[in-house]
Amino acid sequence: MEILAVYDIRDAKRLKKLAELMEYYGVRVQKSVFECNLNEAVYAEMKRNTMRLIDQSSDSVRFYPLYNGSRQKQEIIGQGARIDFPEFYLT
Repeated sequence: MEILAVYDIRDAKRLKKLAELMEYYGVRVQKSVFECNLNEAVYAEMKRNTMRLIDQSSDSVRFYPLYNGSRQKQEIIGQGARIDFPEFYLT
């Protein structure tokens, strides 16, 4: 499944740790935005690890599922290119 992960983290230390975590699971497409291609088990793992790192009272992380063909239809204006993942980036 393809997931768009976005976040707003209030503390610089937590921000750095979450960015490093997200770099393990996906590809950074903007400063706080990652595209991920994961199977169900790895997606659940990513959410658990995220919950351990953030302060749920002040931070926000959102995961948006991308549906069949949605990434192929994306439009990019300015810097960047569409990322072509293998069947599963992480399994």
